[in-house]
Amino acid sequence: MMAPSTLRPPLTWRRAALAWSRRLLLWGAAAVALAAPDPFQAARPLTRFSDSRAGLPADTVHALLLDRQGTLWAGTVDGPARHTERGWEPFPLPGGSRSSFVRTVLEDRSGALWFGTQDGGLWRWRAGAWTHFEGGRDLPSNRVNCLLETAGPGGAPEVWAGTSRGVAHFAEGRWLPPDPSQGGLSDMIWKLREVRERDGSTSLWAAGHTGMFALRSGVWQRVGKDLPALRRGASDILQVPTTGGPLEVWVACWGYGLARWDGAAWSLYPAPTHFPSPFPTSLALGDGPDGKPAVWAGTFDASLAWFGAGAWHTLNHGELGPTSGIYALKSLPGTRPDFILGTRGSGVGFLDLGGWRILDERCGLPSAEVNTFAETGEGFWIGTARGLVRWGKDGPRPERVRPDLANVFVSTLLATREAGRERLWTGTLRGLFVRENGQWRAETPLPVLRAMVHALVETPAPDGGTRLWAATGNGVACREHGQWRQVLPRPGEPEFTALSLAVSGGRPDDPAVWVGTGGRGLLRLQGDSLTLNVGGGSLPNPSLYGLVASTGPGGRTWLWAATPGGGIGRLETGAADPRWEMFTTTNTPGLPTPFISGLFKDREGRLYALTTRGIARITLGTRDGLPVPTQLETFTTGDGLPTNTLAANTGFQDRAGRIWVGTAKGAAVLDPSLERPSAPLQTPALTRILVDNRAWTGDGPLVFPHGVRRLVLEFRVSALHRLEDVRYRTWIRGLEGEAAPWQAEPRRELTGLPAGRYELQVTARNHAGQETEALRIPFRVLPAPWATPWAFGAYALAALGLGLAVVRWRTRWLTAHNEALRNEMRTLEGLIPVCSYCKKIRNDSGSWDEMEHFLARRSGASFSHGVCPECRDQVRSEFRKD
Repeated sequence: MMAPSTLRPPLTWRRAALAWSRRLLLWGAAAVALAAPDPFQAARPLTRFSDSRAGLPADTVHALLLDRQGTLWAGTVDGPARHTERGWEPFPLPGGSRSSFVRTVLEDRSGALWFGTQDGGLWRWRAGAWTHFEGGRDLPSNRVNCLLETAGPGGAPEVWAGTSRGVAHFAEGRWLPPDPSQGGLSDMIWKLREVRERDGSTSLWAAGHTGMFALRSGVWQRVGKDLPALRRGASDILQVPTTGGPLEVWVACWGYGLARWDGAAWSLYPAPTHFPSPFPTSLALGDGPDGKPAVWAGTFDASLAWFGAGAWHTLNHGELGPTSGIYALKSLPGTRPDFILGTRGSGVGFLDLGGWRILDERCGLPSAEVNTFAETGEGFWIGTARGLVRWGKDGPRPERVRPDLANVFVSTLLATREAGRERLWTGTLRGLFVRENGQWRAETPLPVLRAMVHALVETPAPDGGTRLWAATGNGVACREHGQWRQVLPRPGEPEFTALSLAVSGGRPDDPAVWVGTGGRGLLRLQGDSLTLNVGGGSLPNPSLYGLVASTGPGGRTWLWAATPGGGIGRLETGAADPRWEMFTTTNTPGLPTPFISGLFKDREGRLYALTTRGIARITLGTRDGLPVPTQLETFTTGDGLPTNTLAANTGFQDRAGRIWVGTAKGAAVLDPSLERPSAPLQTPALTRILVDNRAWTGDGPLVFPHGVRRLVLEFRVSALHRLEDVRYRTWIRGLEGEAAPWQAEPRRELTGLPAGRYELQVTARNHAGQETEALRIPFRVLPAPWATPWAFGAYALAALGLGLAVVRWRTRWLTAHNEALRNEMRTLEGLIPVCSYCKKIRNDSGSWDEMEHFLARRSGASFSHGVCPECRDQVRSEFRKD
């Protein structure tokens, strides 16, 4: 349990021997958890485990690393792995490794990863290449248990390796040979840490198989050599930062417990009287369950303990879950989860102390189905589906409202005080009961009170007394001066189901009572006046599962309503014509679902909406004089809820300010003062590229060939809290005009991408709406070979050559044609021999041609024949002579 233990103050080492003989006798008693008087202390914090079913190479984890990109690495007995949104991704050592058993993992200043193995030496992964360092050549042995990076002379980084035969030192790019002047430490080294000494200097401490050692002034010295606690060696070292105070160094002493060194003396915490286990394995500094810094210790036999108020307190097996042992412990102070656990047989565990905690049958409830809560001077009350539980000084105790109703369904509780008398009103499936002065009695004088009671509320009465209102499955009843009267339904009206009640408006001594019904909308009771269906048709769903009253600026009063399918409604109760304004998934505040099963308000004025997808916490602000949602936070099973489906109208805030809700899988409780934010997301990283279903292995700029039919770009962010709620938005610049909608899938698939230059932009957003910087990856798709610039250049040269050839041929033809014309012109020019009698012309061959034939062949002209006037007269005269 998480209740503080009553272990005694620490012993000095001289008294440790006297207590040693009593440890076995007290072992069994220390293993029995004390009953917690506070149910919050008994509630289990969120603990989840991720093992081989999620891709982890093996379920036993000896090493944990959170790198600078926020990626979680685990060193298992069958190789390392890294955590992704799809689970664990194995990161196998090279095939030539003699061992896949990883005992330690380190990221150095350059970003290189170092993996120390059980008996295969040390492997370094840097810039995509493996380097192996082996025993006998580089290291004292092939077993590497721990690694540590320090700053050497001048600030240069150096790596130290704890092996089965002492400490190895890597500096200036090489492993330094053993220095005999250092003392020749050859012990099995389990852990290396830097410790700031009292004089301000820094020394290297080593937890070994035979004790503690410190490298001071270049020489290994044994620390606490006469301390009985270190006879079986040390497994871890932790220095707690102090400001001007004494030194505080904690040592995990194997087979004993813990020891603390203040620079002058040791304080001892032997098991089981002062520490829960004699076999501590790991130490870490983190936030305690109360939110204050605390030292934490993991043990071989599964318990996890923290140091506070001068004593050690324990988280037992039931609170941690199925783990059988803790080998590695990593804290994440101020964020969520608080711790990461490397376990024996259960994989990697995540412990979240700042979220919701669960109270169920394992914690003493008669049923996991929880419906209601109340707080009185007698203790804290929880109503379940199988009876009522009172959590007092002695822990949980079942209460019977009647001997024959031991397992009755308890639906609602209300604690009241009148005239110094405290009453607990208990609504059940069998009607109403009340507890007063430690005695129970039935309050069922009317039929309306014998049905299931859904809600109870107390209001002031005009005469200074009080009124008690009950909403049941048969209507509404009111108790005043010890007498009950049926308010609704009125005589002659049919029965109806009243689901919720609220008080708002009216006179201070006679306020208005608002009734949320199942199917009949909102009713208003003011004195003897009844107003039906307030808000009219502006309400999308006439069933109101929860009502909350609030007061805004100027004293204006408002009513908020939870509806199953319509979201949350807001109505001004004092308006002349009140109308509902709805808030759903599509408008502010962007509810996770429109199905709201309950609604309540905390002391800070925030609304808690109970839904089928977890809890939505809404912070209200003011705009134009109206109360409006300004911020929405969601809580899911990732925050510790036992289920995302909340029971109807079960919210409650106790005197300590803690928030309680009921579910079918237990009660959930949140202490807002202990809430821790999620770590901000890192910029997404590109993890894999698939080109036509084949992994892309190219280096350098991303240039894809022509003809790519399917291109898949995969990316991821590292998140340890609510990774399932991370969303991604992508934008292919050069192809799309705007970014794509938010999506859950960490990939972008493109088909038929044309040639061109593009840029992939990826932004991630967590559950709180916080966005990362965009990942920008430029890439290019090559055009077809015949569409490349070289091809177009060749086409241009060919066209130019063809054009030149055509021009040259044309020039030659024209030249030849011109020459022929010139020859013909020369023929027609100059002296032509003509017969003076018959007018024939002699051609080039010496023959005589008719003039017409000669000219026709040389010039291409044709002739027509006629008779000129002179010849006509001559021919006529000759005809007359004949």
